Amino acid sequence: MVSVMNIGPETTNPVLPSDGLAGCFIDGAWCAPAGGEQLAIENPSRRTSLTEVGRGGAEDIDAAVGAAARAFPAWRILAARERGKRLIALAERIAGNSDDMARLLAAETGNALRTQARPEVNGTVEVLRYFGGVIAEQKGETLPLGPGIFSYSSREPHGVVGAIIP
Repeated sequence: MVSVMNIGPETTNPVLPSDGLAGCFIDGAWCAPAGGEQLAIENPSRRTSLTEVGRGGAEDIDAAVGAAARAFPAWRILAARERGKRLIALAERIAGNSDDMARLLAAETGNALRTQARPEVNGTVEVLRYFGGVIAEQKGETLPLGPGIFSYSSREPHGVVGAIIP
C-alpha cells in the first residue's frame, strides 16, 4: 500500500508521496510496471491532478500471479485462526489510518467525505473484522454412512485468484 502523506482537514488536494513507490506491489516489494507506463489520477470534482501511478499490464499480472502461486503452499497450511488474526490486524491498520484513507478516497472519486468516503473505509474495516473472526468458526459436515463409516467435508484453500477490483 502506498502511504498517504500530510492529509489533514485543511488539505484540499491530497497527494501521494513522490518517492517512486507509485508502481506495482508484487512479491512483497514495489517495482516499476514492466511497460513503464503511468496512469494519471485526478480529482473528478475539481479536475486537478492528484498523482500518477504505475499502469500494470499483462507482464505485471503474470508476475503477481506467479508470486502468489509461489507463496500459496505456505499460506495454504497456515491455520485458519492465524489467517483470521492477519485479517483483523489489517483491519486495525486501516482503522488507524481511516481518516487519511477517506480523504484520499474522496479526492480520487469526487465523493463526499462524510457521507460516502468515511463510511466506505469503515465498511472495509468491518468486513475484514467480520471475516477475520468468522474464519475461526469454519465447520464441516460429518455424515454417518454406516457402522464405523463417516463422510466428512473439509474446507481448504484452492489456489490463486486473479481479479480486477474497484
